[in-house]
Parts: sequence; C-alpha cells; structure tokens
Amino acid sequence: MILSAVAGLTAVLSPTLSAEPPTATPAAGPAVQTEPAKGDRAARAKERLEKMKSELGLTDEQAKKVQEIFAAQREAAKGVREDSSLSDEQRKEKLKAARAEADAQMSAVLTPEQKAKWEELKKQRPGRDGGR
Repeated sequence: MILSAVAGLTAVLSPTLSAEPPTATPAAGPAVQTEPAKGDRAARAKERLEKMKSELGLTDEQAKKVQEIFAAQREAAKGVREDSSLSDEQRKEKLKAARAEADAQMSAVLTPEQKAKWEELKKQRPGRDGGR
C-alpha cells in the first residue's frame, strides 16, 4: 500500500523533478509582441537601429555609423552610471551631455529629410527625448 502511494506520488511529481525544463506551449489568443528585457541594452539598441533603418531609410553606411554612435553613447552612459563619485545631479547632467553629443553626431550622419523624420520619431518615444 505504501509502495503504491509512493509510486503514484512519484508519477505525479516526476514532471517537476525531471532535469529538463518543461517545454512551454503557446497559449491560445492574440499574439504577444516580445520586446527585449529592460536590462538588455544591446538588444534594445539593435531593435532601435533596425527601426531607424526602416523608418528613416538609412543606407548601410549610415546604419554602420549610427550603430557606432549608439555603442559609444552606451559606453559613455555606462561609465557615468558606474561612477560612484558623482551625485545624482552630476550623473543626470553627464548623461544629458552624452545624449546631446550623440544627437550632434547623428545630425552629421543624417540627411535633412532623415533628420526631420528622426526628430518626429524622438517626440513619439514616451518619456524619452521628446520630454527631455
């Protein structure tokens, strides 16, 4: 009797005890757009670059330069965030300066038409460039 109870309990718990994680089956319903996790800055930057390429019509050369600008801005921001000697206000000002530098570099890469469209796109970003 005890043996059959243990066997039954083992059969019930075996999916949770197995070494392999269970495979997720997609739930029925509307498709959910997956976005990179908030902490995955590189993935978000890549997604942002792809969006800019399509919406602004960037050439391959422009896209490469934009990617370099994004990477430099990410590194500068990382350095500022990791600098424990800065006050919150100093950190905020340095991050703002890094964004301004990246904006100036972007302006040099884009055509006047692309720049106008880019400014419109920035305004549409909730809580981002439009509100700074």
